Amino acid sequence: MKNIIFTLISMLFSSLLISQTVVNMSNSHEVNWDRKNGQNYLKDVNQFMDDYEGTWKYVNGTTEFRITLNKVEMYHVQDSDYNIDYYTDGLLVSYQKLENDNVVFQSFLDQQPHGIIKEFGKLSLTFKDYERTYINEVLNVSRNAGHKALLQLIENESGSYQLHFKLFTEKTYLGTLYEPVMSGNPYHSTPTDIIMTKME
Repeated sequence: MKNIIFTLISMLFSSLLISQTVVNMSNSHEVNWDRKNGQNYLKDVNQFMDDYEGTWKYVNGTTEFRITLNKVEMYHVQDSDYNIDYYTDGLLVSYQKLENDNVVFQSFLDQQPHGIIKEFGKLSLTFKDYERTYINEVLNVSRNAGHKALLQLIENESGSYQLHFKLFTEKTYLGTLYEPVMSGNPYHSTPTDIIMTKME
C-alpha cells in the first residue's frame, strides 16, 4: 500500500514538473508568458542574483547602514484579486542602521522575494522602508513606503564587487501621501545613493 501511495505521489509531482514552463528572467521581455495560469516559472537561469547574496555595508563616520539579501528560488506568487499565479526567483531584503556600532533600527525580513535582473550586475527591486509610511487615500490605510531601487555591482581592482545602492526619490504609488509630510522631510529614512562593501 505504501508503494502505491508513493508511486501516485511521484507521478503527480512528475506531471507538475513536466507541465511547468521555465521563463528565463534575463530575456522575459522578449517572451509572451502568462502570469495567471500557475504553470510558469520566472527563473534566474543565468544565476545573476547569486553575487548579490550576503550582507553589504556603508559607513559614514559613526553611522553604518547594512542591507542583507538572500536568494529564494521558485517562490509561488499568488493574488486572487488580480488573478496572478506564477513562480519566480527573487531576493529577500532586510536592513539595519547602526550608530557607534549599536543597532538603532532593524527592519523586518520581507516575506516575499523581490527583484528582476536582465543582465549581470544590474538588479531592480522594490525596497520597503519600514521607518516611513504612507496613507493610501483610496483605501484609507497606512502602509510602509515601498520604493524602486537599483542595485548595481561595480568590480574593483581586486576583482571583487562593490554595490551601488540607489533609491528613487519620487513617490511610487498612485493616490498616496507620505507621512509625516513636512517641508524638507525626505521620502526615505535610509541612504538613497551609496556605494557599499560586502561583509565577510
